[in-house]
Amino acid sequence: MKSQDILLVLKLLAMEIRQQEDELYTLRPHDWWCGWHDDRVVTTISIEWTYQQLSNSLGISASECHGAVNRCLQNQLLRLSRKTQRPIPIARNITEFCVHGLKYMLPIEVGAVVRGIPTTYASPVLVGQLLGAGDLPYVWPDGTGKVMGISLLPIHKSVTKAVKNDPILYELLALVDSIRMGHAREAELAKNLFIQRVKI
Repeated sequence: MKSQDILLVLKLLAMEIRQQEDELYTLRPHDWWCGWHDDRVVTTISIEWTYQQLSNSLGISASECHGAVNRCLQNQLLRLSRKTQRPIPIARNITEFCVHGLKYMLPIEVGAVVRGIPTTYASPVLVGQLLGAGDLPYVWPDGTGKVMGISLLPIHKSVTKAVKNDPILYELLALVDSIRMGHAREAELAKNLFIQRVKI
């Protein structure tokens, strides 16, 4: 598996959640979930996606998206829909992998103080529910970020682009980061919120 496989499978899971909740919406960057400065209007992509749409949304090439789908089918994180023959996420398997395996595949890497997009306990999905041990939150480095914090390397270099196009994906990635951090209380809360979000 590659890091872009996790990004892609969480994107497809976010799209599935949105379809179940009937949340096909257009968001402007000043909405509550936005931790960056940007004037673009963000439009979610349809569940009937193309590889080019996925590529544009995630910031990885269409061929990388295709390769990631094939690997995730092989690893049973995705399956083909009986009705449409399109790849769809297997929420239970994705949850099990994110909760128990991802921290070993992609261990946390922290760095210097930078401007970035809040993640872990400082992200919108967890803010106010946990207190950090230090004064500064963890952020994914990004020049348009609104927050100064401790750099936390995201699971893939395109995460900061991808979350700007999808608030549900932002939630899932921030929860995954909290699980990867390994702090018992934070990881347990993040795990429970992740399970609630994917409704397994």
